[in-house]
Amino acid sequence: MMDRHYRDTIDDEETIAEFWNLTPAKLRAQPQVDLEIKPRVDWPDRAKLKKLVWEKPLVHAAREIGVSDVALRKRCIKLGIALPKQGHWIARG
Repeated sequence: MMDRHYRDTIDDEETIAEFWNLTPAKLRAQPQVDLEIKPRVDWPDRAKLKKLVWEKPLVHAAREIGVSDVALRKRCIKLGIALPKQGHWIARG
């Protein structure tokens, strides 16, 4: 939006009035917004998903499927698949 401080730098009164009366409805060209279309995820069935999350950490399993670890965790919770407790994959020395 035009700063009112610079209002007097334009000499054409008609242009100034048109600007200050501008509303979205008066815009001639609507902005074109291209939204990213995410590909559909092919989730493994429940048994394969359960096996996968118990074979490796969620981050690695999620990367294999092509989703985030948060999405994988939510999917498992939705399907009622028990997940390893936090720290399960930490090597014990």
